[in-house]
Amino acid sequence: MFGTKCARCGLALQSTDYVHRVFASIYHVQCFTCFFCGHLFKKGDHYVLVDGQVICRPDYEHLLCQTPICQSHLFYDQNDSNRKTPKRPRTILNTQQRKAFKLAFEKTSKPCRKVLCRSASCFFAVNLF
Repeated sequence: MFGTKCARCGLALQSTDYVHRVFASIYHVQCFTCFFCGHLFKKGDHYVLVDGQVICRPDYEHLLCQTPICQSHLFYDQNDSNRKTPKRPRTILNTQQRKAFKLAFEKTSKPCRKVLCRSASCFFAVNLF
């Protein structure tokens, strides 16, 4: 852990520091807070990791409710004039999610929905020590 820096404050982590680990990121205990509201996470608190930012469950749910579904995200096939409904939005995965999906499909040709959801980091993590 020597030479490792806190994902929030960027300061070096000392061998005597208590830390929280979230996937590849490491945080000082006092830095392990919600990106939006600054809530200091305690054992058992739910949080979500979105684009490298830790977000508490209430703020994440609020964020989901505030995200409008606009028509620009719906794709129409202009070659199919009989089609009345828009196509679903395109799913875009980051590099880490693509690797996780590939690994899930290497283990089994038909991974269950739970495994795919976990691979896409769309679950609430509760792994606080």
